[in-house]
Order: sequence, then structure tokens, then C-alpha cells
Amino acid sequence: MLNQIKLRDISNSISTHLWAFLIGMSCGMPFILTSSTLKAWMSEAGISIYIISFMNLLNLTYLLKFSWAPIFDKYHPVGFGRYKSWIIYMHLALGITLIMLSYCDPNKHFKLFTICAGITAFMGANVTLSLDGYWIRFIDRNNIQAFAGITEVGYRLGKIITGGVALVIADFFNWHILYQISGLFFFILAGFLVFLPNITNKSDDSIENEYNYKKLISVCWKSLYNYGGPILILFLTTVKINEALEHSLLPVFMLRELSLSLASVGVITKVIGIVANMIGLMIAIKFINIWGYKKTLKHAIQLHLFSTLLLSLVSVIKVNQVEEIIIICLFDNIARGLISTTLLSFYADKIAKRKSATQFSIYALVTGCSGILFAPIGGLIVYYISWTALFVFSVFSTIPSYIALSRLNDNLTVNH
Repeated sequence: MLNQIKLRDISNSISTHLWAFLIGMSCGMPFILTSSTLKAWMSEAGISIYIISFMNLLNLTYLLKFSWAPIFDKYHPVGFGRYKSWIIYMHLALGITLIMLSYCDPNKHFKLFTICAGITAFMGANVTLSLDGYWIRFIDRNNIQAFAGITEVGYRLGKIITGGVALVIADFFNWHILYQISGLFFFILAGFLVFLPNITNKSDDSIENEYNYKKLISVCWKSLYNYGGPILILFLTTVKINEALEHSLLPVFMLRELSLSLASVGVITKVIGIVANMIGLMIAIKFINIWGYKKTLKHAIQLHLFSTLLLSLVSVIKVNQVEEIIIICLFDNIARGLISTTLLSFYADKIAKRKSATQFSIYALVTGCSGILFAPIGGLIVYYISWTALFVFSVFSTIPSYIALSRLNDNLTVNH
């Protein structure tokens, strides 16, 4: 009898981890298709770096999704279950918009290309919003670090599929075929996600009408502010400025400045990148309980600074040896894996299930605003000054987050 219970527990644990992996993968794919992969398409088409940098504003929908997140928390379309319906419908809608984008050409009809890319970004934001609302309810609260780590692995694999592998496909075929395949992939993925476990939470029935729209938004903002105050918000809004400035333009740097092939860039930034990310998340899972959130993030930021300094050196001496670039990307992605997994564990630990989509989207807004808003600044620095200036500025931009982190304790609350 005990053996049967143990086998059932092991089976349930494996099933839970597999779904965590798939959820993370689905979250990771949409954003890349309208960010770095789209930039690589435009770069190969000869579009100015000045214009490419501002295309990052298409993904403002990922920041603004908190404004319609209460709809996902309160209303549940019929068809596939209370929380799963949003997931299925949004995946299907994203597949349609990706196929629409595949018929556009950035050179021949740039306006139509931009509009379709914007609609695709909007649907991609809704895909992540629907998944966020689900997985916070699905998560095992007693094993947050492991769940966050597995989700992060899936997230990085999703980035490989739509980033690294996508560039290889585009190199052998063309960009139009790539985005058609991506659209079909999301149709297939929607079919798999139909089998996500159903979540029944009776407490939701009693509190579903507890908050009106305005009050729900207010409560979610206050829960963040009351936990760590303005110091925590300052840290979260600045911790990824470094990444926003250098990482979003890294594929363009390798293509134009170092003259690497499209396939090489895809393998280095995504395939090699996920290996390093997995190392980072395993370190995070192991040491969050030992070091706490603060020390883990501190070491991650230091490593990220080191990799950025190496990139500034490469931009000066124009090293185009693949081995050296791989080593730098390993350091960079280990650091980003540490930061992302630690923050994801922190969010999962603090978010209430009953308003998960809204609260998670607010955390994503605070952390992600630098990625959307500072990427165009990076393009302007490269356009008017140089790549070296970008990487040096990226190093100095880390100072505010480091100072804010020093004012927080191990649980990211303010020291008294």
C-alpha cells in the first residue's frame, strides 16, 4: 500500500514537472518572435539600426497587459475549462497573427509589416498572461524553487525554438517560411495544452466578485509596495537595464560588427545560451535557500557586469573567434539564468492565487519596463556613438540596482 502511494506521488510529481516545463516553454516563445528574431529579420533586410531599436516598442503590450489582466482573472470563456480556455484561444489567435506576419516584407510594405508585428506582440502578451494566471494556481507552494527552475528551463527552451532554431531555419529557407512554421507550431501547441490539468478552486467562487476592476488593480499594486516599499520597486525596475541595453542588440552586434553567420549567431545566443541558463537556474535552485534572494542576485549582477565588460573589450579589438564569443555568452547567460530564476521564485512566493494574472502582470511590468524602454536607447547609442559606448554605458547603468539591492535584506524587504 505504501509503495503504491509512493509510486502515485512520484508519478504526480513527474507529471507536474512536465507541465511546468511546457508552461515555461509556451511563455518563452512569443516574445522572441517579435523582439530579437524580428530584429534579425530586419537587420538582414538592411533596415537601419536606428529603426530596429525602436521596434522594441512593439512589445509594450507585455508591460501594459496588467491593464486588462483582471478580465483574465474574473471571466472564463467556455470550451476548455475555467482557466484553460484563455490559454487555448490565445495560442490559436497567436498562430493566426504569425501566419499573417509571414506574408509581410519589411522592405516592400513596412507599415503593414509593423502593424502585423504589433498585433502579433499583443497576442503574444495575452498568451503569457493566460499562462501566468494558470501556473500560479497550478504551482506546488511547498516546492517553489524547483518549480520555478523547471519553468525557467522550459522558458529558455522556448526562446531557443523561436530564437536560435528559428535563425537556423531562416538561414536555410527564408523568413516568410519561418513565421509560417511558427504559426503552425502554436496551433499544434494549443492541441497539447488542451490536456493541461483542470484546476478547481472553490474559494474563487466566493471571492470572484470581491474586487471591481479599480480595486483589484489597486490591491495588487499595494501588495507590491507594502512588501518592499520604493526601494524594492527601484531595484526591480533597474535590475534588467543592463540586459535591456546590451542583450537585445547582441545578435545585431554579432551579425554586423563581428560578421558572424546567421546560423552561428542563432547557435551562440540561443542554443549555447540555454546551457548556460540551465547552469544559472540550477545554481539558483541550490542556493536561494542558503544565500537568500539578495546574495543570489548580488552574485548574478556581478557576473553580468563581468560579461558586459568582456563585450566592451571585444567591440574594441574586433574579436570574431567563435570560441571567445561562446565563453562570453556563457557568462552572460549564467548570470541571466540566476537573475530570472531568483526573481521568478520571489514572485511565485508572494503572488496570491485568486488574482494571479493581475498580480503577476504587475510584477512583470515593474521588472520588464527597462527591457522595453531602454532597448531603443541602446540603438541610439550605437547609431550616434559606437558599440563600445553601449557596453560601457550598460555597465554604469547597473549602479542604481546594486545600490537598491544593498538596502534590502535576504527576503528583499527593506533593512531597518
